[in-house]
Amino acid sequence: MSLGADLVVSALQVRSTAAAGAVLSVGDTTKNQGAGVAGSSTTRFYLSTNLSLDAADILLDGSRPVPSLRAGRRAPGLLRSRSLRA
Repeated sequence: MSLGADLVVSALQVRSTAAAGAVLSVGDTTKNQGAGVAGSSTTRFYLSTNLSLDAADILLDGSRPVPSLRAGRRAPGLLRSRSLRA
């Protein structure tokens, strides 16, 4: 049996409200909680009015690259999205 990488968002910082037309900053930390090395990846965020991902949610403009992570390592980052329109 082989155990691989397992990426999770271990921390998230974002305001709970935002005005239309505002820049939204989302800070996060991606952690590899698996036993193997995770290749580089990309993190994207959705704007939602509830706790479920569904067709009504809006993909925020932009993404943030996450470098390759060895087991137990973390990578913090920040995304600034300008996609909130009036």
